[in-house]
Amino acid sequence: MSWKQKRQRGEEIGEERVNELTLKLSKLGRIEDIIKAASDRSYQERLFKEFGL
Repeated sequence: MSWKQKRQRGEEIGEERVNELTLKLSKLGRIEDIIKAASDRSYQERLFKEFGL
């Protein structure tokens, strides 16, 4: 696998992770958390940990 392919796969995994977090928060009605996570990377990381992502 080339460096470009590895990078692309890493980006895909990251997108999947963010999408999964967004869906989980949405199902729980935590819309404010979605908005905050989109603009605050450290908050997003805390939410990843909270949901085991």
